[in-house]
Amino acid sequence: MSDRLLVAFENKQAFVKPVGRATFKLAPALKRFSVSVLSKGCRDICFDMSECTTLDSTFMGVLAGIAMWPVPDGKKVDLTLKGLMPRTRSMLSTLGLERIMHSVDENTASGAVTSEPSGSGVREVHNDAGKEETLETMRTAHQDLVRADKSNEARFCDVLTYLDQEIKRVDDK
Repeated sequence: MSDRLLVAFENKQAFVKPVGRATFKLAPALKRFSVSVLSKGCRDICFDMSECTTLDSTFMGVLAGIAMWPVPDGKKVDLTLKGLMPRTRSMLSTLGLERIMHSVDENTASGAVTSEPSGSGVREVHNDAGKEETLETMRTAHQDLVRADKSNEARFCDVLTYLDQEIKRVDDK
């Protein structure tokens, strides 16, 4: 099974379903989709995490960036994760992200999450990002993890230093 990112946008609501590993490889496509729907007035993004086997810090950082997205109307983006496996829930909690996004248990949601999109509206987005866009997405994602919870600064200090060096190296070519 390959790692995939399925998305839909209907009635100003976005739906995202990572299948397999949600990593830096899918992060640029997620970021592009999210920026697109947020610019179209979307303020409600529901993630179906039921087939997501693991998350890396870049993907979690993109989630944090979406949840903290500055919207012109002053409202916050409502980012909901449903169907989290215990391991992925723990990973999000470790980074302090449970404070900026909701997670719901599908068994107890009872209308808390909007219905799934119709099958015809679902499409797969592909990562066609080059090295520079991938590195920029990774850096911004890790900066957003630090913005979300200051205790993440010590965790990701070395990663951010490395990414800054790699971006400079790419820019110098």
